[in-house]
Amino acid sequence: MVASRLFTRPPYPLIGLVLFAAPAAADQPANWSLTLRGGYVNEYTLRTRTISDLRIPQRMAPTGSISLTLERRVNRYLGFEARTGWLMYRREKQYHDPYVPTPAPQFGRAGAQDEPYWESVELRGNFVPLGAGLRVTPWGNDARVQPYVDVSAVVYRVQWRERIEHQAGESFTRTVPGVIGSVGYRIRLGPRWGLDAAVELSKSRDLGVRHLGEYSSGPFDGLTQVGYVAGTTLMR
Repeated sequence: MVASRLFTRPPYPLIGLVLFAAPAAADQPANWSLTLRGGYVNEYTLRTRTISDLRIPQRMAPTGSISLTLERRVNRYLGFEARTGWLMYRREKQYHDPYVPTPAPQFGRAGAQDEPYWESVELRGNFVPLGAGLRVTPWGNDARVQPYVDVSAVVYRVQWRERIEHQAGESFTRTVPGVIGSVGYRIRLGPRWGLDAAVELSKSRDLGVRHLGEYSSGPFDGLTQVGYVAGTTLMR
C-alpha cells in the first residue's frame, strides 16, 4: 500500500522514470553516484503578528542543513537525479504576557520592584524536500574536475511549531511545490569517491496566512534561500 501511494502521486512517477527507465532507454551501463552535502544557508524572514496586530519581520537563523542526492548517468554529460534533505530554522524569544497581571510594586529588603511575567517562546520550522531533476556536466563525468549545473523540481514537507515553556505547543504541516538548483564542481579523488562543493538556491511557494499559537500567527513565506554547501560523493 505504501509503495502504491509513493508511485501514484507527483513527483514520484517522475523519480521512477528518470532513475530507471531513461538510462535503460539510452542503452548505457548504470553509473551511480551518491552525494551527501551540508553547509551554510541564509536566514529566514518571518513576518509575525504582535499583540498590537502589527506585522514585524523577524530573522530566524538556520540550525541545520543537509542534502542527499542520488544520480544515475545517461551519458558522460547528462544525468538524472533524485534528492531529499532537511533544513531547520529556530528562534527563541522572551515575550511579556499582557494577560497575566503584573504584580503591584512591592519593596523588600533590597528595595527592588517585582518583575513582570515573561514567557520563553520557541518557534521552529522544518523543511524536507523530495524531488527529481537533471544534472549537466560540460566536461564529462570522467574528468578529474567536473563543473556541473543541476535543477530539480521538488515538493517540500513543511512543519512550523510554536512552543511556550511548560506548555505542549501548537503546530501545522503543509506540502508545497518548489525548485532547487545549484552550480558547483566535483573533484574526483579516486575511482570511487570525490569531493563536491556548490552554491545552491532553494525556492518554494508561500504557505499563506496561518494561525499558530499566541505569538507566531501571520503570513508564512516560502523559501528563497541561498546555500553554500560541500560534501563527499561515492561513485559506482
